[in-house]
This record gives sequence, C-alpha cells and structure tokens, in this order.
Amino acid sequence: MYVCVYVRRSTRLRVLLPQYWSSSQRDSEIDALTIQDLTELLEQYGAHMFAEMLIQGNMTPEEAKDLAVYLRREMDFGPLSREQRFKPGVKWLPEGSLVTVEMANRDPDSPNTVVTDYYQSCPRTDRDSTIASLLVSCMEEPAFDDLRTKKQLGYTVSLNYHNYEMVAFSLTVVSQPAKNSVEKVEECMQNFVAGFCETLKSWNKKIFQSHIDSAIQERLEPDVSLEEEVGRNWGEILHSKYCCFDRHLKEVEVLRELTQQEVCEWLCSYTQKGDSLKQLRVKVESKDSLPKAEGVSDTDGPSGGPEGLNYVLLKEHDIDRYKDKLQTFTS
Repeated sequence: MYVCVYVRRSTRLRVLLPQYWSSSQRDSEIDALTIQDLTELLEQYGAHMFAEMLIQGNMTPEEAKDLAVYLRREMDFGPLSREQRFKPGVKWLPEGSLVTVEMANRDPDSPNTVVTDYYQSCPRTDRDSTIASLLVSCMEEPAFDDLRTKKQLGYTVSLNYHNYEMVAFSLTVVSQPAKNSVEKVEECMQNFVAGFCETLKSWNKKIFQSHIDSAIQERLEPDVSLEEEVGRNWGEILHSKYCCFDRHLKEVEVLRELTQQEVCEWLCSYTQKGDSLKQLRVKVESKDSLPKAEGVSDTDGPSGGPEGLNYVLLKEHDIDRYKDKLQTFTS
C-alpha cells in the first residue's frame, strides 16, 4: 500500500509545484549518476547558499547573534543571487475543470488502487485556510462512515488540508479493484463531497458549534515541549511568513467569527460544478484496473466527473507539458 500512496503524493506535487522531481523521475536518473557528478555537486552546493536560522530557548539575543556569525564564518559560503533563490509557488488549476492523472502502481504485485480528489480554492489567507481546516475536521467522521463503513470502498479513507500558497483539501480512498471498480470509487467520492454541502446545511447549530469549539481548543493548547514550539515557528520560516508566528491565535479570532452559512457557501463554491471548481484527481491503479487509452484528451462529462466541465485526462508523460501551460501563483 505504501508504494502506491507515495506515488500518488509524488504525482500530485509534480502537477502542482513548478519545481519538483517526482519519485519516478528521480528513479529514471539515478542509474546514470557517477561519483564525479556527486563530487561536482558537493563543491557547487557549498560555494553559494542562502541560510536561515531559528534560535529559540535558553540563549540571550547577543549569544544568538554571535552563534549565527560564527556558523556563517565557519561554513564560508558566498551569497545566492536573487535569480538562484528558490521561488515558492503553486500551479493554478484551470477554473471549471477536472484534471485527472492516471498512474500505474509501481509495485506489480500490489492489488491496491489509490484515488485522490484534490479541491483547490484560492490564495492563502488566514480566513480561507481556517475554513478549509475546519471543513476537513467536520468531514472526517462522515467520510469514513459513508465511504468505508457503509459503502465498503476500501480500508483507508482520509482527508487532508493543504495551505502551501493556495488553500485546498483532498479526499483519498485506498481500494482494491477486485472488490470495487475504480469508476465506482470515483463516483462515490464525488457524490460524498457534493452531498456534504447539504449535510452541513442540515446540521443544527449545536453540532456546528461543537466543531468550532474543538478547533479553538486545539489551537489554544499550550506547546508541550520546546521542540513543538520551534517546529511551529520553523514552519512559518520555511513558508517565508515571518510575521505569522501567532497564526494559531489569528485563526482562533477567525473561528469565533465564522457562521455556518459562510462555511457552507465556501464549500459549495469550490466543490460544485461551475467556474470556481478547480479539481485534480490522481489515480494510482493496480495492473488489473489500468485503462488501455493513452495521451491527453478532453471530453465533456466523463464517468466519475460532473457534466459540463472541461475534463482533462493525463498520463505520466503528459504532466510536464500540461503544467507548463498553467499559471503559477506566488504570494
């Protein structure tokens, strides 16, 4: 199972990130590498770098500065030019589209197939990211109950929240085609997300407020260790958000303002067919379920996808050519 799940994640990132080498791309290059290639890389790697440092704990500001100066002097590297620095960004999926990528499970003996539906919304803001995070917590139990317990699609059903540059969430099901066809899994996943808009509207205020209260309590929990606090702060530095070390407190303020109607409207606007829908579906299929067709195709109303959408089907060799046409969003 772990191989197909890893390929699924790697494929999703290959589509969404401007600079990313998937696992299959790395595997295809590794046999051609030589010791000379490694030696040259190490020489180049240490010559020019862009360094960031977080010092937190039992140390005065003066001691922290002295340590930073010492490390900089000992490592003895030159600066990176602005052109050489990593530029964060995410590919903006086309509006009103369902983009499907079909991949083969790299473990030929595995009977597992993984389907992930990724719903992209908008550039990251405190409000939008908080809404998406709240929705994932609201959907987790109903998704497991409907897709795994009742429909028995597979033994793993999971939801994830994504907030790197763009706000998004994803639903993943690991199944076996011998028990449920891939088409059935896709259809049930699509129907669950569409139906949850109505489910959320039908909740009474007490149920919705319980999720709000739980999310607030989670964010107000004190850090249990210095490692936990440093990890949270370092995550902000990695995303170049140096002014948001109190993000959890800002999210609490947003949660206290949110209404059930606003959350419902947000979910419906980004998951129902229409111009706001930007959906990426990644399928990693066992050899028994792989379709025969290859290449990029555009159809209207495929199996497992809403009618009236621009539908794009990609194989692995199509990904880079397709994503080069997409706009890159950088905050």
